[in-house]
Amino acid sequence: MEIILMGHGHFASGLLSSLELIAGTQERITVIDFIESMSSEELEEQLRQSLKDKTEVLILCDLLGGTPFKVASLQAYQKEEQEIQVIAGTNLPLLLNVALSYHQRDDDLIEKLTADACKGIVSAKNLLSKSSANDWEDGI
Repeated sequence: MEIILMGHGHFASGLLSSLELIAGTQERITVIDFIESMSSEELEEQLRQSLKDKTEVLILCDLLGGTPFKVASLQAYQKEEQEIQVIAGTNLPLLLNVALSYHQRDDDLIEKLTADACKGIVSAKNLLSKSSANDWEDGI
């Protein structure tokens, strides 16, 4: 499965940079940054080029309803010959999970990925009230 990461500004390239700091170089991830000087047509063309010669693609977008999500969803709908899944609300836990499990051929993969990503959104106050602050001194 190929992965395309899209978002406003440098969200996508920044997220990939963070992922590679944690998990090493990622050869199966393509980044498309939707920067201020781009039109939605230019974004769509970049996505079309990135989708060429790919049969199974997961597109991760930053915002539900944002231009990257709309463009990706339209391409997924139009490209019936390709298996394209689109997820909005991408965060680093989701991307890390994708990077570590992209080779799986699981029918429930998308549901598992989105559920796990939601589990990564927590309040530090609530989390620390349930554990000792010393448990988090060294990070992950």
